Amino acid sequence: MRKYVHYSDATGINDENQSILIDHNNDHFHQSIIEQCPFQLFVYEIQSLCNTIDEFSVARDWLNCYSTKNVILALLVEVGELADCFQWEDNVSSSEKDIVHRNKIAQELADVTIYLLRLTMVMDLTSSVEQSLQHFLHTINQVVL
Repeated sequence: MRKYVHYSDATGINDENQSILIDHNNDHFHQSIIEQCPFQLFVYEIQSLCNTIDEFSVARDWLNCYSTKNVILALLVEVGELADCFQWEDNVSSSEKDIVHRNKIAQELADVTIYLLRLTMVMDLTSSVEQSLQHFLHTINQVVL
């Protein structure tokens, strides 16, 4: 049973409509696009995720719940759940973790990402974040080249 299924009667989320991780390394077309213009693809995927998050929220009439404070508090809860995955562990590499534990970590990382993106939308900072990322990637390209 996955995380949100328990509340499926209220949220509409079930085992079939939860997000899954896609291995883009096996998709040669996707890989060639990444090699040609990684930042543009990255921005496109973030915009696409933001649209999906908005559609999901609109369908459930949740937009009125998204104040800055509420989103930050929800983000903190998700970061806490991510931290819980590592509490009381020794320095075990991620490749040594069992698949169930890795899937739990992946789900919590996805939740954190969703709330980070929601926060950028609530605070109307999406374009500012894109500019900061573009500056960061430009800096990296100068160091690498």
